[in-house]
Amino acid sequence: MKNDASTDNNQTKRPGGVSLVSLSLLPTILAGLLLLLSGVAAYLQYSSVADGRSTERHQAETQRMTAYLSGRMQSLGEEIARLARPDEMLLEAIQGEDRIALRILEQRLLLRYPGALRISYILPSDQQPESDSNLPLGYASLDMARIAESGRLAPIEVHRFGSQQQHLIIARAVRHQGEILATLVVMLDAGLLRNWLADVQVSDGLVELHQGELRLTELGNPTLRSGNPKRIAVEGTGWELAYWPDPGMNRDSARQAGFVLTFLLATAVLIGMLLFQNMYLSRTVRADMHRMVEFIVDSSLGKRFHSYPVMLSETKSVLQEKETDLSVLSSNASVLDGFNDLVDGADMPDMLFGENEGLLVVEEEHDDDKPK
Repeated sequence: MKNDASTDNNQTKRPGGVSLVSLSLLPTILAGLLLLLSGVAAYLQYSSVADGRSTERHQAETQRMTAYLSGRMQSLGEEIARLARPDEMLLEAIQGEDRIALRILEQRLLLRYPGALRISYILPSDQQPESDSNLPLGYASLDMARIAESGRLAPIEVHRFGSQQQHLIIARAVRHQGEILATLVVMLDAGLLRNWLADVQVSDGLVELHQGELRLTELGNPTLRSGNPKRIAVEGTGWELAYWPDPGMNRDSARQAGFVLTFLLATAVLIGMLLFQNMYLSRTVRADMHRMVEFIVDSSLGKRFHSYPVMLSETKSVLQEKETDLSVLSSNASVLDGFNDLVDGADMPDMLFGENEGLLVVEEEHDDDKPK
């Protein structure tokens, strides 16, 4: 029983050797890898260009918002500078350092500029901060007055941020005949910052307005606050605008995803086609070899009474080239003697290879009466 089992195993065991599929497997893998590497290189190049465009777009968006705020603050500063133009009453009050007259003029300006919380004139002699006011002039306000007195443009800032007295402050010099006589300080509601930021019309992402380490206001989705934002200083102020763009699926991301899917699909189709071609070629070669062996066996047994079609043109070409060698079987005396009983003593049929569809074998009758 063991011998029978071993015999069956030997009979069912596939013969060794190199198959067409295995020979073509390496080129197929190399072709797929080459396509994938080409896709990766092209994707990296495309991704670099897309990221560059995205960065430029975000930078342009940040500059647009910053330019809008800078223009808004410049217009506000020019408006306050017009309020600071002195008339004769103001010149007399400044020159005489008449505090009561200055307070009256300040109230008159409040009527002309109702959006202000407080309007004050600060003289060069004012060196001490206030403490008896709802919106006192602190050291920061005096520092801004000193900047204006020096002829420089004092930046717009937010003072006392986070307290009930937080306010937006603008300081502009009072000039007369080229001489700086005093400083006009206007305090506004700090809540205006959010309204101005909303006017920027942020399309997506998160925008914040910073003054040093202080986050004055924000607009957008706070969950996007991660990583390094785009930062640009707002001209004419002590502020900096920070912008986090929305990293969601935008047009460039969709194109990159489509690019990757296209290459993956192309790679899969290429490998599939190569594998199918190799398997089809392997089956075709096996079939042609089977027919050739069948032809030789049948020729040896004298049973060549039908055609043996082959598929590959290479096989047909070989059969036609070897027609003379194969025809030796019909005149081999040992073959005739060995299989004379099987064919009833008949002559072996001749072989013709003129058909393109396969190996065609026909019989020809021999007339012994005809002269030879």
